[in-house]
Amino acid sequence: MTDTRCELSRKLHPTLARGRTRTGCLACRRSKLKCDEEKPICRRCQRLQRTCSYVPRSTPRHYHGTHQTCATLSLHPTPGLAASPASTSHSVASSPSSPLPDYAAVIPASSLGRNPGIAALDRDILNSPQALSLMTSQDIYLCTTIDRLAATEACAQPSFDYFVGHVSAATISVIDDLNWQEFKTQTTRLGNHHRTIAAAILAVQALYKALKLGVPVSKAVYSLHDAARAAFRTMLSDEAEPVTQTLHVALLLSLFEMLVFDETGLTLTDPEMSLRFVEKLKATHHLLEPQDLRISAWLRLLHASGRRGGNPGLLSESLLRNLPDHATIPSTPHIDPRPRESLLRYLGAPLFDFRVHLETISTQVAELSHYHRSRITPADQDEVALEMQSLKNRLYQLWHHRPDICRLAPTDIYAYFAEEIARPLITAIGIANAAYYTEIIETGRTLSDPPLASSEAKSAMAEIRKMVEAADEWNLYNDQGHLSAGYLRPLFLYAIESIRKEDTLWAVQKLREIKDPICRSDLFATFADGLTEAQRSKGRRVTTKFFCRQNYGISPPFC
Repeated sequence: MTDTRCELSRKLHPTLARGRTRTGCLACRRSKLKCDEEKPICRRCQRLQRTCSYVPRSTPRHYHGTHQTCATLSLHPTPGLAASPASTSHSVASSPSSPLPDYAAVIPASSLGRNPGIAALDRDILNSPQALSLMTSQDIYLCTTIDRLAATEACAQPSFDYFVGHVSAATISVIDDLNWQEFKTQTTRLGNHHRTIAAAILAVQALYKALKLGVPVSKAVYSLHDAARAAFRTMLSDEAEPVTQTLHVALLLSLFEMLVFDETGLTLTDPEMSLRFVEKLKATHHLLEPQDLRISAWLRLLHASGRRGGNPGLLSESLLRNLPDHATIPSTPHIDPRPRESLLRYLGAPLFDFRVHLETISTQVAELSHYHRSRITPADQDEVALEMQSLKNRLYQLWHHRPDICRLAPTDIYAYFAEEIARPLITAIGIANAAYYTEIIETGRTLSDPPLASSEAKSAMAEIRKMVEAADEWNLYNDQGHLSAGYLRPLFLYAIESIRKEDTLWAVQKLREIKDPICRSDLFATFADGLTEAQRSKGRRVTTKFFCRQNYGISPPFC
């Protein structure tokens, strides 16, 4: 490559590499007379009293121990011919797709020296096709190098902005958004000083970004997760590591794995890591802070969504038993809270506690399905029927003692609260009520007696439809016009338990209005449509997990 550039330089500057006969002063060369080459003025020019000037040979300069290339020297043959700052900046800013400028025109005459012969020679060189091509190639090299270094610097100093601004776990955020936002802020603050937390944040935001944009999840994203999990394993062995940081990483890994568990496996079901985590929880249970209790409750919520549909769940049995299980979960402390947020936290606290208790029962209902225990003998069915009745009684008790705010109609809340308080509060109440009705439907489907939806289940389905059809009243749509992801599971159960096709189509259409790629709402809509068609053709319920694997090649997403 260097030889090629030097050859090009010789073509551009034929006077620089020839014999002695071509090294005289410019005046003698123009007259085609032999010059004695006396310096600084030859005898002929001195005798004729004319200006005498030479084009000196280029001499290589050294920068940090490396030789400047011939190509670079050919662009700057003499110190007096160096391009001005204006021409240099123009070259850097130009692109290959832009028309090439007249480089000679943009170089001030003052920068070309006082001798007009030199100026004319340099303009000829700069405007030659070879020089313009060389300048363009150097321009491309410079610009791409700048961009590459900028990208490398960005990788060396990663940002958590996407995590804070866009990552939203619907299982948590639809019922506990303020504490979820506070968790993200605190987590990034910890991540600035804790490498394992930083690695877990980067993995989560990379996965969520890929899913949001609808692009394939690359090996690089999975590598981020693998690095975070390896660091978490080491973290669990460190007795000096605070339990707060451990819980943060555990939740972040769970948020990643619940979306791609077929590819990554589940960290908190690993026997070795689960055992170490339990030991750390037992040793530090008296040190747990409100944020730790909140994260523990969120892990239970995620586990419930991961245990339904025949999925394995996120937690091992021993870890589930040893996670803090408080009747009342305190909110995360907030520095200098605004009045609106303080009021919403206070009003929303009983709703969150209600939802945690409801999801605990939901997990136990899922344990009675044929995915997690034997259901093939009459004795099995009798045992499950007894346990299911006990769980339903607990559901009825929970509903009977539900928070008073859940009993209020949206019109009542609007009458006593400002709109900025009323709207998010009504949304949370609607999602909590819909979750209860969904669990009533789920108990009937899990028990499979009767083989189709019971009258109690149909009544619960009617309540869900009534709420969704009163969407404006219950504030079900966000600012983008998308239905709240908190209604994904209620609508999915409504669809697959409906006998009439028009009821199924109504629910499927509503599922498509959620438009959340993280929740896989479009997949659930297609899934529900196909499953109900299969059920109608067979005249019975069809196993959801096996149908999903048969038709889509995956296990049912967490819901």
